[in-house]
Amino acid sequence: MVSRYVALLQSALKQSKLFFCTYCGAETPAVGGMCMCSNCESFVYMDRALAESKNSSLVGLLQSILEKVKNLDYDGAIAAYDTIIASNKDPNYFYAKSLIYIKYSNHVISQIRYDRDGFMEENTALRDRGAALMLTAKSLLNWAVYNAMPDMKDDKLSLNAAYMAFLAYIKLSDLKAAQHMLQKVKVFDSNYVGRYADVVLESNTESQTREEKLLAKAEALTSAKCFSINAFYYIALCLYDKRNYKECRELATHLKEVMSNSSIDYLIRKSDEQLSI
Repeated sequence: MVSRYVALLQSALKQSKLFFCTYCGAETPAVGGMCMCSNCESFVYMDRALAESKNSSLVGLLQSILEKVKNLDYDGAIAAYDTIIASNKDPNYFYAKSLIYIKYSNHVISQIRYDRDGFMEENTALRDRGAALMLTAKSLLNWAVYNAMPDMKDDKLSLNAAYMAFLAYIKLSDLKAAQHMLQKVKVFDSNYVGRYADVVLESNTESQTREEKLLAKAEALTSAKCFSINAFYYIALCLYDKRNYKECRELATHLKEVMSNSSIDYLIRKSDEQLSI
């Protein structure tokens, strides 16, 4: 099974070009005129050269954010977003900033250990710090949705605003609100953005048929006519959930060669753990 997915991925990549996300700075292989960012899942539609011609200072700041996150300098990345937001109130930047806080929180929580001496007071401090960071992330997500509201009225509905609100509600685990936003997204684009949002929503549901539904929806985004490289991540996730750890690891390893995403690294690590048992 996995060899078919790898072949589809490699075939599409031969026709791809890199698109630049103007919200987080990541570059994503795309086929066609737009794609979903492989880092923050916002939709993007320009390459780096065009982005630099429009706003070179923004590109520089976004690149510095990626580098800071890579080096675990989350405070520096947050400060860089503050600089961007000071001159650009686009709600997408509040959303992107919230993702840094989520990564920051996860990093802090990952430092909790149960082999410490004494009463492990350090763990309590880390847990409190992680919770505070996640609370800030949720506040930013709600703020992003609130600021997008003027662009989500029926008389002047914006695809960008509706899709960003959809992603924010997903991160807030408010699936009912996300479903409502998905319907607004589909008013504009039910073929690509709507299909992709369907995949994201399905991946966050819990049902006995989740893996089968998610796999079918993700597979629909693997052809050159309707392509998202992120679809292969969701396929790998399905393989993991089906306990096909070897196949999951193989597909995730191929993805890692062409996209940078901590979720890919997590799948590889968890697959390795299962295969070592």
